[in-house]
Formats: sequence, structure tokens, C-alpha cells
Amino acid sequence: ELVSLMVTQLSRGSAHASVARRDAALKTLGRIASNTVHVANPYLQYPRLLGGLVKILKSEQSVPVRRETIRVLGILGALDPYRHKLLE
Repeated sequence: ELVSLMVTQLSRGSAHASVARRDAALKTLGRIASNTVHVANPYLQYPRLLGGLVKILKSEQSVPVRRETIRVLGILGALDPYRHKLLE
């Protein structure tokens, strides 16, 4: 349930989510993924998660949020591009 809340928070547009909320959602998602076996599953359960994280990297001006986004991407690891295409 927590991952679902974090993905929802991250998918909201910048007008709806403050920098502090986005940073908190990223930190929470990273901690959940690194401390549980929930590493590859978020990409499969939430197909828009990867696109949302990439969108944050492209549009976010806050350096700490960008840094946390890169850290979360590293924790979640790589996803097979073919499998990602099938999910989209």
C-alpha cells in the first residue's frame, strides 16, 4: 500500500506536488525498495513509474530531488527494455 501511495505522489504534476512532498515520496520509495524484496516489482506493478521518474529528472529544478531520483533509479535497477515495451 505504501508503494502505491508513493507512486501516486510521484505521478502528480509539479503543480500539485511540492518539492518537499516529492522528495519525501522518493526517499520513502527508495527505503522500501532497499529494505525489502520489493526491488523489481514496482516497475511491473506500476508501469508508469519509470516514465515518471525520468520525467522528474528532466523537469525538476531542485538538485536534492534530482539526486534522490537517481538514487531510487539505482536501487530499483534495470528493467528489460523489451519487457518494458510490452507493459506500455
